[in-house]
Amino acid sequence: GMGSFVFTPEKGRTYYAEVTYRKNEKRKFRLPEPLRTGYVLHAEQLSREKVGIRVETNKPITQDPLANDIILMAQVRGKEMYSEVIDMPENRTEKILDVSAYPAGVCQITLFDGRGIPRAERLLFLRKDDWPSLVISGLNKEYDFRKKVETEISVALAGNAIAGGSYSVSVAEFSDSAQIESSVFTYMLLNSDLHGTIENPRWYFENDRQERREAIDLLMLTHGWRRFRWESILAPDFKWPFFEEEKGITITGKITRDLFAIPIRNAKVYLTILNAYNDYFETRTDQKGRFRFDNLDYPDTISVVVEARKPNGRKNLVIIVDENEFRPAETQTADARAQMVLAKGDAWKYKNVKRIDYTYNPEKQKILERSKDFKIHGEADNVIYMDDIPEGYTDMLQVLQGRVPGVLVQGNTVTIRGPGSLMLSNDPLFLIDGVPVDINAFRSLNPKDVELIEIIKGPNASIYGSRGANGVIAVYTKRGEFMKRGFLDFKMLGYATPREFYSPDYSIRSTEGINDLRTTLYWKPDIVLDSVGKSTVSFYTSDIKGTYVLKVEGITADGKPLGSFAFFSVGK
Repeated sequence: GMGSFVFTPEKGRTYYAEVTYRKNEKRKFRLPEPLRTGYVLHAEQLSREKVGIRVETNKPITQDPLANDIILMAQVRGKEMYSEVIDMPENRTEKILDVSAYPAGVCQITLFDGRGIPRAERLLFLRKDDWPSLVISGLNKEYDFRKKVETEISVALAGNAIAGGSYSVSVAEFSDSAQIESSVFTYMLLNSDLHGTIENPRWYFENDRQERREAIDLLMLTHGWRRFRWESILAPDFKWPFFEEEKGITITGKITRDLFAIPIRNAKVYLTILNAYNDYFETRTDQKGRFRFDNLDYPDTISVVVEARKPNGRKNLVIIVDENEFRPAETQTADARAQMVLAKGDAWKYKNVKRIDYTYNPEKQKILERSKDFKIHGEADNVIYMDDIPEGYTDMLQVLQGRVPGVLVQGNTVTIRGPGSLMLSNDPLFLIDGVPVDINAFRSLNPKDVELIEIIKGPNASIYGSRGANGVIAVYTKRGEFMKRGFLDFKMLGYATPREFYSPDYSIRSTEGINDLRTTLYWKPDIVLDSVGKSTVSFYTSDIKGTYVLKVEGITADGKPLGSFAFFSVGK
């Protein structure tokens, strides 16, 4: 239950609320300590169009004009509807707000002192008369098994039809009141603006009687102060979140030189969508070597080819396509100290660090033979076959970590046989299918695309000259062309192809002898009302006897959420 009481606290005293439960059990809750000075904010909705606000304070008047001012702000759904700086020479002020143009929903009224520090907050729920009604008509109370149900959905305001919008319909066996207690209507107008649990939010909107209005006002009081930091929001350097409007699928990336990841600006980039489309797009990189293809609209998984050329027409470059950031998989790897010991060759002292030794295997020998097309060195000092690595890795550094003696992975760096220079770089040479790349390109590889990793150390790496002085880490992909110069192909996830909800048609098909055990009779998520604001829905009942609920939810073309439901029974 909810309720309210009014009292005036005295400074220096401590107050408790004593609650008596059903079994005469009593518990005491300490109330906030009274402040010596402060503010009182009172607000109530006088009518549909007017809200009355009264502010009082016992703070002494000073020579500082800011200390005598207050700031009132009202907002609905995050949109500021009113703000004003008010002088309080008599420590009291009253204000009448015209809320006729405010949208329906939770109105948050916040009181700041003259220096912008929030001191009090009050929530009010604004009801509106100009709200459309969603009506379900033509539905009978009872239906027999496997009979056709046809009903009409309509939306209107003051007798005028409202066309368009987006609505969904579901018909399922009624099993719990939770199926009807909440909807997109109650969520957008109530739940989304309040913290905590709201029991049966639909109850507050069943009618507009005085008891419901008083109850929803108590709900605003008990779910009021949300304790977010206004100071950071009002700061001049506050960075408001920016979400770019999505009009389609976007492919972004960058073009760099073979070595040192130097961006190439003004490079031509070509995108080809294969499969049955063969669509072709062209763009150029910006000053930072980045490219972008926007508003792509393709279903399912499609094959994509990205090609690039330098301004002079050459293809000796690297194409890197941006991918979604995934949380690294949690894997069991050696800790930092064990890795330091491993780099010194004492791995046998630590049980959680395993050295990988390989015996002859015909399949692995074939993998080595395929890699010869991309390398100039001979036999590698260490070889990691990705078939031996457990699934779940999302970063190539995780694959290396703790698996090869003498290779140390610390954060985003890799060293072979420990640090070798205090002044120069200690990074090894990274090769992907024979193409030199930097560590960023190495990390951008998907471990699932890699077939083999070779580690070349000491004299064996001398064939690569000074670049191999710190060792070589050579990666070979399964396709053998992952780093083909000026060319990159991959699979891209397009939009999911919607599946049609199965609903039998017993008027044209006989299914005698087959039990129809459906408890969800119908579902359609994309209903659009016609020009007169109506849509017809039809489906067949099943062989399951019981009570069913037809639930309609949606949003009008101008953004007003609606919801309605109706019951019927199956089987006499």
